[in-house]
Amino acid sequence: MTYTELLQSGVPAGGYLFYGDEDYLKSHTAAQIRQILFPDEGFADFNRRTFTGENYTAADLAEAILSPAMMVEKKLIEVTLPDGDRMKEKERIALTEALAYLSQTDDTVLLLTFPADTFDPGTAKKPSALFKALTKILTPVEFPLQTDAKLLRWMQRHLADYGVQISPAVGQQILDTCGRSMMRLSGELAKAGAYAAAHEMPELTMEAALQVVTPTEEDDAFRLANCLLEGNRTAAYHSLSVKIRRREDPILLLAQVTRVFMDLAAAAVFREEGRDKKEYAQSMKMHEYKAGLYWKAASAAPAEYFESALERCLDTDKAMKSSAVSGYELLERLVGGL
Repeated sequence: MTYTELLQSGVPAGGYLFYGDEDYLKSHTAAQIRQILFPDEGFADFNRRTFTGENYTAADLAEAILSPAMMVEKKLIEVTLPDGDRMKEKERIALTEALAYLSQTDDTVLLLTFPADTFDPGTAKKPSALFKALTKILTPVEFPLQTDAKLLRWMQRHLADYGVQISPAVGQQILDTCGRSMMRLSGELAKAGAYAAAHEMPELTMEAALQVVTPTEEDDAFRLANCLLEGNRTAAYHSLSVKIRRREDPILLLAQVTRVFMDLAAAAVFREEGRDKKEYAQSMKMHEYKAGLYWKAASAAPAEYFESALERCLDTDKAMKSSAVSGYELLERLVGGL
């Protein structure tokens, strides 16, 4: 099911698994569902429960599912778990056992959301164990990265709220400058729209756009891996330092880097076997833009390089779980050795 189909259906009672790369659309869709279920916001106070990694327990979730809706047809439970791929087996079992209580109620809408890069659903032919377990209970709703064409139309609608138009050329320049995360773009478009409206500009010019929007600082795991492929360790250490300053979990950071090298290794193998980029994107269930980045990056080294990098990542993972050395220090050693 797509998120548009879910909204158009009126959001029947049941559970829904929100996953994929586009976090903005997950948040936006959840907000729309709240409006559908609670046109009178006063009832939301009694019929909406939210769980995050900080306050979630399987027992509390089960209790919330079994609690009846009050004065409305359906209640809403929103669960956001930031560590799907790191959940221990007993935690996965407890989660699925709590979710199973949905079969005993017909007045509950439950949204289980995994942020981008924290949950690997696997592929259509080989779904992950957690994805298989959850989709026996929940309806999967994927939120993939959007194509440039869809993003440009969305940008035009976004700026229209400020009474400002935007040409495809200027929109494409903003995408190339700010990146394609809708979460980030929404903030940059708000700045550009407010600037253009304040200066009574009916259309956002290229000059104004470049003056207002901020270039993205690509500090994600792909950026870090790409810096290593280019032999630019200074940039790689800078990319890592941004994440360290944010106090991001070193185990999660390592998992992200490992996943990137796995995808790059697959791209390198595809290239060496004479297969094309389209087949790579389809096999990996990867967005065409993202697949193009990985395909290009994989040309910088043979498959053996990526296999060696994966071995180093696995060694670092073992060290994190058995050594007293700081996880951040181990990551810095990994970067230095790749």
